[in-house]
Amino acid sequence: FVFRIEDGQGQVVYTTTVAAPWDGKLPDGTVASSGQAYSWSVVVNQKDGPSYFSDEVLVE
Repeated sequence: FVFRIEDGQGQVVYTTTVAAPWDGKLPDGTVASSGQAYSWSVVVNQKDGPSYFSDEVLVE
């Protein structure tokens, strides 16, 4: 599977790594602030082809 999180401008702030789940830190080292919205998407590769899931999350 591939899991990614994008900020409000469509910039990727996290991409899947099995060893390191997203800890809320952004690429510049700051932490996601309360009130910020992020989009997430997951692509799961299955025998009959990929399945796609996506939604938004608001940091509280």
